Amino acid sequence: MSIIDCSEELVSDVDINAKYTEKGLSLSIYIDDQEFHFAVDYEDMALLMASDEIEYPDKVVERIASGFDHVAYFLRGSLGNGRQ
Repeated sequence: MSIIDCSEELVSDVDINAKYTEKGLSLSIYIDDQEFHFAVDYEDMALLMASDEIEYPDKVVERIASGFDHVAYFLRGSLGNGRQ
C-alpha cells in the first residue's frame, strides 16, 4: 500500500526497431524525440542464453538453435539467387 496514489495519462509516440546485423541484434527505441539504443553480438547472446538455465532450459535452447538453423538454411539458400 502506498502513501500517495498518483495517476497520470501520458501521450507519447513510441517506435521500436529490432534488427539483426552482421554483428548481432540491434534494438532502438524511440520515445518522442529520445532514442535509446541497445545491441548484443551473437557470441554474447549465445553465452548469456547458455549460462541461464532457468530462463533458457535445454528444451528452449534446442528450439532456439533449431530456429537459427532454419533461418541460416534459408539465408544461405537465397545467396546469389536474385533476392528482392
